[in-house]
Amino acid sequence: MASFHAIAPFPGTHLHDHVKEYGTLSEDLRDFTYQGAAFVPHTMTREQIWELRQRAYRTFYSRPRYLLGKLAGLRRRHDLEAAVKSARSLFWLWARKGVFDMSADRRRAGGG
Repeated sequence: MASFHAIAPFPGTHLHDHVKEYGTLSEDLRDFTYQGAAFVPHTMTREQIWELRQRAYRTFYSRPRYLLGKLAGLRRRHDLEAAVKSARSLFWLWARKGVFDMSADRRRAGGG
């Protein structure tokens, strides 16, 4: 299993103390989550961070060796059900752009 997170500079860390030198820090607490991008370096945009995270998931979980290993490990009905759910998630990573785009979620919820 792999997880890909954006960096979150917490108080007391070097990055937090020098954040203005390296980028910007969001004031929206919703950005300090698994899907968020609390810190955006000067050399990137929040959208680029989201896209890179999506690409990392697609690349990692689409590797033939990984997929074949998962298929070879199916032993019980529960394993098959979990594999189907995982395949659905992988499909959405490939099919939908902006899976991690929280700004679209905020617009739908009326949060700006």
